[in-house]
Amino acid sequence: MFLIPPATQMTLVAGHLHLAPKPEHGLSLPIDVFFRSMAEEVGGRGVAIVLSGTGSDGARGIPRVNEEGGLVMVQDPTTAKFDGMPRSAIATGLVDVVGPAETLALRLVEHLRTPRHELDAALRRRPTRCRPWRSRWTASWSCCWPAAASTSASTSRTPCCAASSAACRCCTAQLR
Repeated sequence: MFLIPPATQMTLVAGHLHLAPKPEHGLSLPIDVFFRSMAEEVGGRGVAIVLSGTGSDGARGIPRVNEEGGLVMVQDPTTAKFDGMPRSAIATGLVDVVGPAETLALRLVEHLRTPRHELDAALRRRPTRCRPWRSRWTASWSCCWPAAASTSASTSRTPCCAASSAACRCCTAQLR
C-alpha cells in the first residue's frame, strides 16, 4: 500500500517509487499519475483501490489499470465520508469490486492468496455465453454484480438484468 505525501507526485519506475513535487500550475491528479505508472510497471499484478475523497482523482488512471488486467476496487460511496472519488471511479464502468473499506481489505487478501494458475483455469471453464465481468481477477461474470458484502466467490450474485423483464441464464455463473 502506498500513500502519496501532500504536494507530491509518486510514480513507480523500474520497481522503485519516485517522488517529485506536483506541478505548480494546472490540474494535479496524483492518484491518476500513480495508477498509470503502476499499470505500466506491473501490468496485471496491479491493484488500484479508491477510497473516500473529493473530486475525481483516480478515475482517469483506472482505464490504464483495466487495460493491463489489474484489479480495481472502490469504496462504496454510501460508506465514504467524501463520495466524490468513489462515485467518479464507479462511473468509469471498469470497477471490479465495490464495497465498504472492510470488505475491500478482505477481497484484497483473497485476491493475493489466489494462485494465478487458478484464475487462468477458471477463465477457461467459463460459459461461452458470458465474458468475464471486467478482468481475470473477478469472481463474477459480465451479467453479474458481486454482492457488496461478499468475500467469497460462492455467494449469490445479483443479476444486472433483475430490473428488466429479460432473464439472464448466466447470472449465477461463478469462476470457482
